[in-house]
Amino acid sequence: MFFDTTTRSQALGNRLVQQALEDFRSAGLSENGLGMTLLLHPQRLTQDGQAHRPEGFAYRGSQLFYPCSVVKAFTS
Repeated sequence: MFFDTTTRSQALGNRLVQQALEDFRSAGLSENGLGMTLLLHPQRLTQDGQAHRPEGFAYRGSQLFYPCSVVKAFTS
């Protein structure tokens, strides 16, 4: 993968997956119907001429998907 899985990103990702499944199970969402990639950027990707990899998490990250089904959320 293009990111490093950390204890923090794994815990946050697991919580997000479980919450999404709980919140949307009644609407038909199942474990096989969800895929998630989470990227955390605790530092700039390039700093002082050095490249840094983001922290990340993937749930079913190798599954193919239709681009129009991707939801992106950004915070600053």
